[in-house]
Amino acid sequence: MKTNKKVAFIFIGIIIIINIIGFIVLPDTIVMQISTGGSAGLTLSKPIGILSMLAIGIVAALYTIYNQDESKNARGYFILGIVLIVHVIVFVVNL
Repeated sequence: MKTNKKVAFIFIGIIIIINIIGFIVLPDTIVMQISTGGSAGLTLSKPIGILSMLAIGIVAALYTIYNQDESKNARGYFILGIVLIVHVIVFVVNL
C-alpha cells in the first residue's frame, strides 16, 4: 500500500506540472479527439480541457491509492500509464 501511495502522489505531481505547462503552451481551443478523416472531432476550450485531463489523472491516482487488493496493483499502474500517454497525445496533437 505504501508503494501505491508513493507512485500515486508522484503521478499527481507530474500531472499537475504537465497541466500547468499545458495551460501556458496549448492553444485556446484544444483538440481532444480526432475523427477518422483526420480533422478535429472534439474540441474543448483550454480551461475545460485542462481541468478534465487533471480530473481524470486524479481519479486514476485515487484508484491506485485506495486499491486494497495486492493482485490488482498492476491494473492501477496500467491505468496511470494510459492517463499519462493520453496527456502526451493531447500535447502532440495540439502543438
